Amino acid sequence: MYTPPESLMRTNLDFPYVEDVFKDPTRIFNADESGFSLCPKTGKVLGTKGWKNLYIIKSGKEKENITVLILFSASGKIGPPLVVFPYVRPPRALVENVPDNWVIGKSDSAG
Repeated sequence: MYTPPESLMRTNLDFPYVEDVFKDPTRIFNADESGFSLCPKTGKVLGTKGWKNLYIIKSGKEKENITVLILFSASGKIGPPLVVFPYVRPPRALVENVPDNWVIGKSDSAG
């Protein structure tokens, strides 16, 4: 038997003051993160279709990644991306070229 997700959430949120959350899609959020390798083994990268030179191959740590977290509301609004880099201090060129509304973070596990 199918139970709608809203019913499951209402069962688990047994507080009278949270009932209004389900009536306002701007207060319901979901987030997802994806990891991208900085040293891809496949030689394939993401980029704009038609670009010929997307990156220069350099030796580096094979497991070095960036993580991107995107936040969405049920109303359809998208929050600014959070990009987590494995640097103690991100390079100046990177910081200067990230769009103004993006958020840059660093990973404590970098090293």
